[in-house]
Amino acid sequence: MSACVACLRRTELLGDLSPAIDRRFHRNRPSGLLMLDDAALIRALAGPSGRQAAVPARLDDDVLRERCARNVREHAVAAICRHDDAYPRKLRELADPPAILHVLGGVERLHAVLGADGERPAVAIVGARRAPAEARAVAERFAGALASAGVTVISGMAFGIDAAAHGGALTGAVAAGSEGGSTVAVLAGGPERASPARNRALHARIACEGVVVSEMAPGTTPRPWGFPARNRLIAALADATVVIAAASRSGSLSTAHFALDLDRPVGVIPGAITSPAYAGSNRLLRDEPGTTVVLEPADVLALLGDRGGQITLPLAASDPLRGLEGLARKLGERLVDGPRTIEQLLVGHDPADVLACLADLEARGRLRRDFGGGISLVGPYDAGAGEGTDRP
Repeated sequence: MSACVACLRRTELLGDLSPAIDRRFHRNRPSGLLMLDDAALIRALAGPSGRQAAVPARLDDDVLRERCARNVREHAVAAICRHDDAYPRKLRELADPPAILHVLGGVERLHAVLGADGERPAVAIVGARRAPAEARAVAERFAGALASAGVTVISGMAFGIDAAAHGGALTGAVAAGSEGGSTVAVLAGGPERASPARNRALHARIACEGVVVSEMAPGTTPRPWGFPARNRLIAALADATVVIAAASRSGSLSTAHFALDLDRPVGVIPGAITSPAYAGSNRLLRDEPGTTVVLEPADVLALLGDRGGQITLPLAASDPLRGLEGLARKLGERLVDGPRTIEQLLVGHDPADVLACLADLEARGRLRRDFGGGISLVGPYDAGAGEGTDRP
């Protein structure tokens, strides 16, 4: 299996022109640009003086093939071109499908996560990088519940909602014993390198248990224009998109608009109308026909229509406090909306009882501590519970 030279050449050109595209479009959606053929693309990037972007000399076909083979050898990144049967069917519905999808781990990883013909139901979960803690907790809970039921979760591996969704999907799939992984990370730069770099550990885990893909070749540095371009792939690979905590100018809103352009359903988890963190997603829900309020993971299955009709969510999806009683449940009720400090949890209770209870919950895998000292509740699906009792 090898990408054709024409598609390799197109991808090489896109990488060469990336700085010029960035200067012209920056973070704006480069509408129509990626539909142009090579010559038209070069002309479209001409500056005010009409001077065309500098393009390196045309590479020999054998050089392109060898570069592709080297990416497989050195980075385990396969190049699947749009003329290949392994190319994801859903991407073909785009007006500007990428010439090549670069897949970290190869075709087998891609098929394990999406299905050989894209038959595995998939949901994109996106939102702001600076999302509130409670919104990240919701993203993690939804992703964990969906992944534990066999739904693939797709996102962009950014900070905030993206990272929470990937993390929830990974732990949810482990809890359910899912084979082949549970999540797809779509990057704006080369797939072999974590972006942002601080998400290296998450990138490594997705590469092993999910799959990482990109339109751009290995070694490509992500450019601002590439993020809205990447978002169209997130929307296209998913059967439905869920937006959580998007501010007015959040880039995640473009993913929702791409999904709507593809006639794919979009769900929005509404937030406080007084919080700027939810201004964009709330407005999307109000102004865009085709968007739906989502309050529970079961609502996401409804977005999937027939594809979600045969999926059964675990009990934990509807009750994140399942298995907690007495003081543990009281503390869980405080934690369910997001992280709390120990000092906040001590209010109204005997400190010794609280500390003993927290130690027990942590031993059972029901708590998570962040670097800032916050304590979060882990749902039963995250902690490895089956349909019966919680993990001992």
